[in-house]
Amino acid sequence: MLTLLDRIPTDYLGRYEKAYAQNPELTANYVANAWVGDPLADAAMDDLSMLSRQDSDHFVEANIEQDA
Repeated sequence: MLTLLDRIPTDYLGRYEKAYAQNPELTANYVANAWVGDPLADAAMDDLSMLSRQDSDHFVEANIEQDA
C-alpha cells in the first residue's frame, strides 16, 4: 500500500518537510488533493491532444479571451 510520502509529486519534495513541520494537517490535505481528478478537464485535454500544438494553443487562447 502506498503511503502519503510515496504519492508526493517530485516537485513538492523540496518543501514538503518544512511545510509539514509547520502545519501537518494542511500539508497532508494539499498533497492528497494533488491526485484528485477532473473528468471534464481530462476529457478536454484528450480532445486537445488530437490537435497540433499551434491549433490547441489557438483554441485555448480564443476561449480565454472569450471569457475575459
